[in-house]
Amino acid sequence: MADRIVKAVAGYKVESSEQWRALSNTVPGVTYFATDLDPRSFEKDEMQETWLGRAELLLKAPAALRPGQASQEVSFTLPVRVVLAEEGGVLSVAAFDFYFSDESEPPEPRFDPDDGPPKTIGWGPFTGLIKD
Repeated sequence: MADRIVKAVAGYKVESSEQWRALSNTVPGVTYFATDLDPRSFEKDEMQETWLGRAELLLKAPAALRPGQASQEVSFTLPVRVVLAEEGGVLSVAAFDFYFSDESEPPEPRFDPDDGPPKTIGWGPFTGLIKD
């Protein structure tokens, strides 16, 4: 089963998705390397006949690391929520969610007084790209 999960997720065409176009508009110059995943992170939902798991996109983009310096290529990962549908013994990607382009504002950070001040996801040009 692990091989089938890896094949389905790794075969997903990231750069042809709407989410990728939205990401590349937000982060000009972003490039995709690969999708990294651990098939053991996937759990089967017997009622829906789907597999739910996570993966990470391995990406690179130009970023100014310090004010006054030229931009440099920075490698980073972007978490992905993956839903695989099983039909006739074949797994296919039903959802591959890494970017919420329909939101105009990043989500409000969760505040737990025990954790200290609110935290945001991401840094620099990558702040607010994903949703909890």
